[in-house]
Amino acid sequence: MELVHLFEYREPLRNLILRAKVKSDVKTIESLIQVGLSRIEVQKLSEWAEIIMPIPSSLWGRCRGRFDIAYLLAQALSEKYHRILQTAPFSCHWHIKKRAMKKNRKRKEIPTVQRLSNDGEEIQNPITTSRKRILLVDDIVTTGYSMISIAEKLEYSEVKALALAEALK
Repeated sequence: MELVHLFEYREPLRNLILRAKVKSDVKTIESLIQVGLSRIEVQKLSEWAEIIMPIPSSLWGRCRGRFDIAYLLAQALSEKYHRILQTAPFSCHWHIKKRAMKKNRKRKEIPTVQRLSNDGEEIQNPITTSRKRILLVDDIVTTGYSMISIAEKLEYSEVKALALAEALK
């Protein structure tokens, strides 16, 4: 699976993403999305794709009131390039685990239970993804675990991935 990331997850981008997610700063979210839409790599990937699919956000993040930047970016790409916006297969929401670091540096697994739109409604998966070109979209890639897990479930599809920022080490 090809992964295209637009930026490294470092200052000042890290602060912008955190402000967008944690403080629900709408202007920052709009700015991040506009930066994503303006990149030529994003245009090429979006034109290649038949389906644009945001990586499911964790229920943990939703409970903490965080905005789903991946979904908003995927929605903007779908509208701009007239592509189908589809959520990940429902089975991915039950099996994928978001990975977070505790202060003591041990990994903690946080299960993703369901996918909700930004207005709190559960999103359905109305179409099949077999034999399609799918662009997975995420805001930050840390381990790549979520993208790889979803790509494996979409085994009959050609999958590429786009991340706003990459924190892989």
